Amino acid sequence: MASYTVPLTTSVFITLCNAAKYGFDEICEVLMEHGADPLIEDDSGRSAFDFAEAGGHELCYAVSPWFALRTADA
Repeated sequence: MASYTVPLTTSVFITLCNAAKYGFDEICEVLMEHGADPLIEDDSGRSAFDFAEAGGHELCYAVSPWFALRTADA
């Protein structure tokens, strides 16, 4: 598999949030493996985890375990 660097832009954040909202676990995982942060918040204070929860995918494999690990370290 080729290695790609994902630029951390608004479009990456939007892509991650939409993937989380619709339960596309593998897309979330790939984006996060390449630096996308699911805890970055939009102007309304919503993160990719919030979008996953809103879409009924709060147990989204790619998002919720990462969220739990990240908040446990805080």
